[in-house]
Amino acid sequence: MRPKEPNPTRYHSLEVMRTDAFLEMLLTTPPAAQLALSLSQARDLCEKVDVWRAFAGTIGYMITQSLSHSPKRHHGKRPGGPDLWQAVYLGVVEVFVTRDTRQLEGVVEISSTLTHPRCVVHTHDFLNGVREPTRGHRCRVCLCLLPTPTGLHANGLALQEPTRESK
Repeated sequence: MRPKEPNPTRYHSLEVMRTDAFLEMLLTTPPAAQLALSLSQARDLCEKVDVWRAFAGTIGYMITQSLSHSPKRHHGKRPGGPDLWQAVYLGVVEVFVTRDTRQLEGVVEISSTLTHPRCVVHTHDFLNGVREPTRGHRCRVCLCLLPTPTGLHANGLALQEPTRESK
């Protein structure tokens, strides 16, 4: 149940994700239950395996969005569950590419919880970087070349809508 007042807690922060209460909640999810993980095993997996940390971060981000009364409308619509579940791929990729601005925002937040945050970039910037690799800005996370500083990266660049040049 959503509280009457927004809760400012970031449930996808490492401080929360490392708590016994969060890990015990994680143990109730189908993947953890199917493996019959113990609390210490869940803690080890979330500390050492990026897919599990991305999984925990995704769940934490979803809880954060729900309890903070995230607006349904903000630069379009908020990311849905199917969009956010794609963030689990952060555990196995070097660069996460999407054209969904709200998904981009969420995936950047989740990526920041990883031991080695991944580059999260808008599709336009990624494709322009592939087409013209000798021009542009270098991402400080994955060192990919981008034609403009547009988009969100796990290194904390500010969100900007794609420019005409990057479209």
